[in-house]
Amino acid sequence: MPGTRRGFKNFGQQAGNPRVTIQKERGVQVGSNEETKKECPVVKKDPFPIMEKSTGDVLLMFRFKLECLLRIQNACVKEKKVIQDAKGTILGYAEDIKIYEGRRWPTHPKYGLLVMHFPSLEKAQRWMDSDRVFKQQDWPSAGDSLEVIVVPMHYLPSKDIRAFQLCEMYGIMNSESFQEHYVDRVSGLLDKTKIYHGVVASADVCGLRQSWIRPHTFVVLHCADSIDKLNNFYDSVDYEPYKEFRQRICETDSIMFTIKPIKS
Repeated sequence: MPGTRRGFKNFGQQAGNPRVTIQKERGVQVGSNEETKKECPVVKKDPFPIMEKSTGDVLLMFRFKLECLLRIQNACVKEKKVIQDAKGTILGYAEDIKIYEGRRWPTHPKYGLLVMHFPSLEKAQRWMDSDRVFKQQDWPSAGDSLEVIVVPMHYLPSKDIRAFQLCEMYGIMNSESFQEHYVDRVSGLLDKTKIYHGVVASADVCGLRQSWIRPHTFVVLHCADSIDKLNNFYDSVDYEPYKEFRQRICETDSIMFTIKPIKS
């Protein structure tokens, strides 16, 4: 599929060209006679597949108190057809959110996330304004509405990718230094560890309802085939100096989570 896995390479922008993987077929090298014929080695297919490039797609992320999880799940089942008619897809929910940095993710009470995909901001907004359940300002509990944000996607993760890291970087002091000394270098490390970086990488965050994201926050979403892969990278010796640099030039809230499908 055409696309890229390097959405984080350029600060705030889509970057990188599609990577073409060429697989050689088994064959022979032609020499001057039969004795010089040698079998060519087989080049194994790249196990790190390229993701489809986004064409305006967005993610809806709903933050809710974990005590309301059952109501959220029931509403998703009840409104599934309405969401599909609006071209939306329920990717899943996360109930075990690990906080790595920052204090803007409450621990008492605990919170969960619901993640949906829509092909455009317009379609997401139209569905949100019309859905008989999700449009309610006092749902899922009286006086306690959902917090809802919409973020643009650089490319579309495969359906079997369930582990995510969400970073909210606020007050970046020097964008050029951040690009040169953090983004350019960390993106290469992420490639080596087979992490899809910058599925979201943007400060263009739309708060549909009581957004927990502060204005001028740069939001980044990485994903991988396991939470261990994300965690190992975060704790790695190679990443440590860049993490320390980032922490010096901006305020970061960072979480990791695995989304689970909602069963009908």
